[in-house]
Amino acid sequence: MRIRRTVAALTVIAGLLSTAVTVTLPARPARADTMHFLHQFENAYSRKCLDLESWTDEDGTPAVQRDCLPADAYTKQWFRETAWPLQFEQPGDGRKCLEVAAFDTSDTALITQHYCNGGPHQNWTLLPPRISGPPALAVLYADAFLIQNEYTGKCLTLAATQTYNDVAIMQRPCYTGGSTQLWWMHSYGY
Repeated sequence: MRIRRTVAALTVIAGLLSTAVTVTLPARPARADTMHFLHQFENAYSRKCLDLESWTDEDGTPAVQRDCLPADAYTKQWFRETAWPLQFEQPGDGRKCLEVAAFDTSDTALITQHYCNGGPHQNWTLLPPRISGPPALAVLYADAFLIQNEYTGKCLTLAATQTYNDVAIMQRPCYTGGSTQLWWMHSYGY
């Protein structure tokens, strides 16, 4: 008896489910909550982060290294994600990007901020490291990379092998600066 009732109930449920019902769902609205990222670049030699000498929007402000700060701190060391080619654009309304100052191609040209104009001296490429030596070094720097300028073909480098704040950032030929040219990227989603 119990089996007949169960079979009968299942038959009724199957009949209800097989009835054609058309449900029109409204179109999904475009997502306004797309994830964006800010990126911070930590030097492998000094363990300090790429920053600006002063927290201003003035063109020509030099890039330096400073203690790494969290993304919610007021700092100029967090850069907005941009379309390729990579530009280091500051968050906010100022639209400031890192560039090789004045299209300078010398080995010691300083890196400064300037209004984003899409010039090749503001475009950067990430290069893999070339690590020679003990395998432990390859493991240590496996996630690091060099940051090469599109215009000059040279890489971001610390101006001195120092670990204190405010050491200038300049360009040098890639793969000549050891760990002073290696950077780790930390990302923060918002």
